[in-house]
This record gives sequence, structure tokens and C-alpha cells, in this order.
Amino acid sequence: PLFKTKFTSKIIASPLNRDLINNYDQGLNLTKKGFNARLLLIDFKGWRQLTVIENIEKVMRRQKQQPFYKNGTQSILNIVFYKQCMNLDAKWNMTNLGFKHNLYPRRLEKAWILHWNGNHKPWLQNGMYKELWKPYQVPLPNFDYLLNHPDDLGRR
Repeated sequence: PLFKTKFTSKIIASPLNRDLINNYDQGLNLTKKGFNARLLLIDFKGWRQLTVIENIEKVMRRQKQQPFYKNGTQSILNIVFYKQCMNLDAKWNMTNLGFKHNLYPRRLEKAWILHWNGNHKPWLQNGMYKELWKPYQVPLPNFDYLLNHPDDLGRR
């Protein structure tokens, strides 16, 4: 099970599957793979020892002075935890379902978590890989009804 993951000398664990070189400039010379923070295990003892909050603030101050990354908080975490992430099997976060066509069917079948990063979420009209999402789709409540009948909120 994922929650029994044993940490090595790293502080976090996630599938390493992002190319960092394309996301940053300003001479950071990032040559390792990065992670998508949607699935992130954290060793909180290591987190405290690394003074993560201070490091995040430092990166944010640098970004404000001279922008050097894109992709919001995702980039901040990849910079702060550069070389501090233990790789997990990619089945734990199968990414790219929201923008990449022709993903390998065998990899999709073996994945434990499917991640629709990108603009083509399966619930949108232009969504991709809807057939994988449909069995897990939860119907949305009728918000108009609930707003007009607040006494019914707790009766389900």
C-alpha cells in the first residue's frame, strides 16, 4: 500500500515523470525529472529539517523580482524539492489524460490513479478518455433545488 512507503534519504515521494528542463530558465540547470504534486507523500520530519516554508518563500521572492518559472505552485515545489524526491511507480499517477492523444492502453490499464492534467477534462464537452472516467463519475447535486429547498440538505 502507498501509505506504507518507506522513505529513503528523500523528503517526499511521487512518480517522477515531468521534464523540468522545459519549465525553467535563468540558468537553473535542472537535469532531473520532476513530479506532479497531485500525488505527493511527505516525510514531515525531513520537511521540518529542510525548512521548507522558508525555501518556498525564497523562491517566491526571486520569482517576483525576476520571473523564471511557469506553472504556479507546481514549479515552486519542484524547485524546492529538487533532488529530494523519491520516485514512485508511475502507476500511482498516470498523467497527461487531459491533453495527450494515443496514450498506451496497457499503461492505462495498469494505472492505479488516472490524472486528467490539461484542458480536456473528461466532464467537459471536449474531454478526452471519457470512457475511463464514466464508471467513476458521481452525479452532481441539483444546486438550484438545494438553494430553493435548504431544509432538505440533511435528508439524503
